[in-house]
Amino acid sequence: MELYQPSNINIIGNDLPPILELKYNIYYVKENFLIEPTTNISITGNDLPPIVELNYNYVPIVETINEDYIKNTRVEFGEKYGPVNSIVLSRSADSDNVYLKDQESIDENGLCEIKIKNNQIMNGNDRSDYLPEILNKLKGLSYYINDFESIGITYLDLCDKYNVKIDDTIYNCVMFNDEVEIKNGLNEIIYTDKPEMSQTDYKKASESDKAERQTYLIVDKQAQRIDAVVSTQEEFNDSLSQLSIDVDGIQTKVELNYDFVREVEHTNNVSSEEMQKEGLIQLSIKGTAISSNYLRLNISNNTQAYVDLPITTILYQDEDTYDELSIENIYNEETGAYEYHTFITKKLDYIDNTIVQRSTSNNYLLVETTTPITTESSEQLLLDDFHLDKQDLGVLDLQIDDGIHTFSINGYNNLQYYLKYIIVNNITSDLVQSRHIISEINQSAEEIQISADKVSLQGKEINLTSDDIVINSNNFSVDKNGKITATAGDIGGFNMDNVKFFKAMNGNYDYSIYDYFLTYAYIQNYVNVSSGVYSIIDANNDGQVKLQDLILIQNKLLNGTPIDKVMGGRVEINSSDPKNCLSVYSNDNEAKVQVGLGGITSEVISGRTLLLGEPIVQTQGVKIIASGDTGMIRCVTLTQTSLEEAKKNFEKFENALDIVKDVDIYKYNFKFEENYDKKHIGFVIGDKYKYRREITNSKNDGAELYSMISVLWKAVQEQQEQIEELKKEIDILKGGK
Repeated sequence: MELYQPSNINIIGNDLPPILELKYNIYYVKENFLIEPTTNISITGNDLPPIVELNYNYVPIVETINEDYIKNTRVEFGEKYGPVNSIVLSRSADSDNVYLKDQESIDENGLCEIKIKNNQIMNGNDRSDYLPEILNKLKGLSYYINDFESIGITYLDLCDKYNVKIDDTIYNCVMFNDEVEIKNGLNEIIYTDKPEMSQTDYKKASESDKAERQTYLIVDKQAQRIDAVVSTQEEFNDSLSQLSIDVDGIQTKVELNYDFVREVEHTNNVSSEEMQKEGLIQLSIKGTAISSNYLRLNISNNTQAYVDLPITTILYQDEDTYDELSIENIYNEETGAYEYHTFITKKLDYIDNTIVQRSTSNNYLLVETTTPITTESSEQLLLDDFHLDKQDLGVLDLQIDDGIHTFSINGYNNLQYYLKYIIVNNITSDLVQSRHIISEINQSAEEIQISADKVSLQGKEINLTSDDIVINSNNFSVDKNGKITATAGDIGGFNMDNVKFFKAMNGNYDYSIYDYFLTYAYIQNYVNVSSGVYSIIDANNDGQVKLQDLILIQNKLLNGTPIDKVMGGRVEINSSDPKNCLSVYSNDNEAKVQVGLGGITSEVISGRTLLLGEPIVQTQGVKIIASGDTGMIRCVTLTQTSLEEAKKNFEKFENALDIVKDVDIYKYNFKFEENYDKKHIGFVIGDKYKYRREITNSKNDGAELYSMISVLWKAVQEQQEQIEELKKEIDILKGGK
C-alpha cells in the first residue's frame, strides 16, 4: 500500500457511487489511495452518485513511526532484505522453472529472487504471462527484518510499507505479521521474519513455458523441389518431421530427441519427481555437518529409509575452499551392474582452523590446521591423502526404486543439495540419460529404403510376389530358396538363440517299478540319493521319504491310483558344447541328463534293457566293455533284487537235479575271439544242443544267471538229501554186519 500527499483532486459525477470511508481520520478512496482530510475535495455531478476520477500531482510519502510509539518496549531490527529483482515460478520439485529478472538491479545489488512454488492458478503453459505484473509489483521491494511492540498504532494493514525511526536511524519495513493485545491499552506486536532463501539454476530455467514451434513449406520451382518441416523445441525434448520431394524421389524423416535427466538444487533437502529405479546419477551435499559417529542420509518414499554415509564431517567454507560429498552412479563393466560410489571433492587453496574427518576402512583420517594454509604451504598437505581432487570412499549400498524421493542429512538444516537423476519415462526402461530416435524412408524409382528402430506392417496378408526375395540382417536372414538363418527365435514353443535350442517342461511325473525299488532301498538305508532323486521319491511332497511314499507308488503301479507329482525343468540342445549337446535340467538349473560326444552323464539310468557298444565305460567300482553283441562287466558287487514285495505267483521248485543232468556244458570261444584265446565254459542255446528254458532269459537268447544259481542251489540240496539217504543205508548195512 502506498501513501500519497495528493493535490487538486476533482471528482466527476457518473453512474457508480464513490467509496468514501472515514477510518482513524483517514479517507480511503477506492481503497487505492490514502488522502489526508485537510485536502480540498470537491464532488460535482448529476443525481447519480459519482465515481472518482483523480487528476493530481503528488509526491509519495511513507508513514513514519517514531520512537515515542515504541518507548519502553522490546525493539529488534535485523539485516536488510532485498531489493527484489527476480521472480521465479516453480513446479515439479523445483525442476520446472520460469523466471523474469531485472538485470540492471541484479548487476547493482546482487540477485534477490522470490520463488513461488506449485501455485495451482499459475500452473498451465502460460505461467510466464503472470511474471511481468508480479515483478512490476514486487520489483525493488526491500525491508529490514524486525520484531517490536508499539502502543496503539493499529491502523496499518498487512503488507503496508512504513518507516520506523530510532534516534537518527530510519528502518524501512513491511508489515507481514501483526498481533494486538489489550494490556493497559492497545499493544501491537509487529514482526517480519527473513524469507527462506532460494537459488535457482537459471541455466536450466526458461523465460517462457511456450515451446518454440516452427512450421514451414518451401517450394523451389527452379530446383524442382518441395521441402516441408514441422518442428518443436521444448524444455526436455525436440521433435522434427521433414518431407522432401524432388524429381528423383521422396524422402521423409521423423526425429525425436528425449532428455531424461533432471537437475535440482535446494537447501535443507532435495526432492525428485518420478525417478527411475537406480536412476540417481549424482547427489552432492555441501555445508557444515559434524557428527561423532557418522552422517545418516534419509530417503523418504523409498523401501530403504536411510543409509549411513562413510564420512563424519562435510566442510564448506566458500566456492574456492570446500569439501563436497558426492554420491555417483557408476557402471561396473566387470559385474555388469550399476554401483553407487561416494566421493569427497576437494579444493584446498585455503584452510583456516579446520578439522576434516572422513571414514577410511573403519578408521578416521583427521587433518587439523591451527594457522591459515596458503596454496604454497598446502603442498605438503596435498601430499598427505588430500592430493586427489576426488577421493573414493567406496561403494555405497543404496537402493533406489521408481518414485518420488526426498534426500536429507539427518539433523542438519543448513546444507546445500544438488540432485541429478533420470526420470521414469515410457520410451525406455534402460538407465540412459537421453534417447535419439529417428526413422527415414527414402523412395526412388528403383527402391524404397526404410530406416527405423521399429517397422510395423499391419494387415491380414502380406504378399511378396518375387521368386528371388532375399532378406538380410545381422540376426535374421532368408535366402531365395527359403532357408532361414536366425540368432534367436521361438518355434512351436521352443526358444532359440545363436547356440541353443531349448524349451521349458512341466508336467506330472509317471512312476515306474524302478522308482518303487529305489524308494524302498532308500527307506531301508541301502542307498543314498541326490536332492533331485529325493524330490521324485517324495511322492506326497511333504519333504520326507517314508513308508507313505512307498505305498503311494505301489498303489499307482498296481491300481493306477494317480499321484499329484508335478516336476519341471527344461530340455536344451546346445551346439557350442560337443561333450553335452543334449541336456535336461531341473528347475534349480541342475543338469540331470547330458548326452554328447562325451557319452551319457546321468544320475540314474533305468530300464529293462541296456545295450552298450563302444567305448569302455569305467568307474571306481564298475567297468563295462562292450562292442556289438560282445562285452564284459566287471564290478565289486552285482546284486539282483529278491525282495518278497517285488515278487508274486510263488511255487515250490523241484527236480532241479534233472535240469542239471539235462544240460550239456561246453568249453568254447566267442566268434570275435582268436582260437588261442582262453575258452569259456557254459551251456549253449540252440536246436543242436541240450539246454533248459528254466535257466535262460525270457527271449531265450541268453543265460539268466540268478536262475542258474538257484537251480544249482536246489540241485545241491537234492543231492544232499540223496547223500543223507545213502549214509543211512550205509550205516544200516554196517550195523547188520
